[in-house]
Amino acid sequence: MPANTIINNIREDTIAIDNGVFYHCINLTSITIPTSVTSVGEQAFGGWDSQQTINVQGKTQAVADAMWGANWRQFCYATINYNG
Repeated sequence: MPANTIINNIREDTIAIDNGVFYHCINLTSITIPTSVTSVGEQAFGGWDSQQTINVQGKTQAVADAMWGANWRQFCYATINYNG
């Protein structure tokens, strides 16, 4: 892993991610959304590119979209891994 790689995890007790909160956060290479998250705002990860990764814990894509709405990943081109 390169020295400039940043991996960041959202706290396990987080229940909501606001609209656009990680929009264009180009310094983040990877982030993990814990199972505790019940709400993700629109374009929360907008502007993320194919070099970035979002790991969704405890949910399939269908469950995440049903729970959060598909707009949470609007304008997001990151790789999204669902662990549900």
